[in-house]
Amino acid sequence: MAPLAGFTGNPFRSRADMVGAASALINPLHPHKSASGARIRLPIETAAGFDDVAAQLEGFARPLFAVAPLLMTEATAREDPKLLTWINGLSNGVDPLHPEYWGDIGHVDQRMVETESISFTLLSNPDIVLKAMSQTARNNLVAWLSGMNGKRMPENNWRWFRVLSNL
Repeated sequence: MAPLAGFTGNPFRSRADMVGAASALINPLHPHKSASGARIRLPIETAAGFDDVAAQLEGFARPLFAVAPLLMTEATAREDPKLLTWINGLSNGVDPLHPEYWGDIGHVDQRMVETESISFTLLSNPDIVLKAMSQTARNNLVAWLSGMNGKRMPENNWRWFRVLSNL
């Protein structure tokens, strides 16, 4: 695997190092975002055992673990306006009337797994994320995350996703 500038060899000793590493991970994803930013489709085929929309949601949601820390200060968000595209993508992905809607969460559904990074982002940055969303988008987000309640899930770490989403 080729070295990734900003990540490979990064000493991870300062905030600037962390920002550089997180940016190095998420910046290459921007060209693979869907038109409204709610999905990321990487130009590779996977052997994933779930539908393509869930795979594209996974592509969007997993990088939130790097995006969330970058959003933790409004100054950082202002320095990189591309960060706000993740919030727009979140709003579109949970909108059942939007063409990039992620779909309802079903029983034993991969979408349950992706609620973890979304919840982490909300819990880390409630003021920044919620301020950037309309009231309708906030309502859609609550409804989408709540959609996992009452659904069957494996008796393993997936239970944590339900707990985190209900905080």
